[in-house]
Amino acid sequence: MLFGKNKEANEPKADSRVSVMIVDDDESITEGLRELIENELNMPGSVTTSGDGRDALTRYAAYKPRVVILDMMLPKLSGFLVLERMKKDATPPYVIMITANEGRRHMQYAESMGVDSYMLKPINNKKLLDEVKKGLGSGN
Repeated sequence: MLFGKNKEANEPKADSRVSVMIVDDDESITEGLRELIENELNMPGSVTTSGDGRDALTRYAAYKPRVVILDMMLPKLSGFLVLERMKKDATPPYVIMITANEGRRHMQYAESMGVDSYMLKPINNKKLLDEVKKGLGSGN
């Protein structure tokens, strides 16, 4: 699910390489992070978004992004289940889990499932960009 009135404007072109997928049910977060990544990392058109777990898996299968920014609490399918399925892929993405939940138990569970980075909301933009660069293989 994409947000906004003009969904087609947010849709990557069929022949474009999607490098980053942002999954969060809060439109202001997905669109804010999309703008941040596209502008700061000079990646226009290479970011896609999703607002629920099921759609995220569908879009992941279609685009195979190298980096996934994934909220823990999602409608339709939890971020943990999405993480688990993505990490079973032959070439799994670099997953940055974002959450407002400060519980250590959730972080340990995500780590046991193979999450690459775990960040608490509100997100520090510089740290997030550093993690995205790391996942894309361009270092810090």
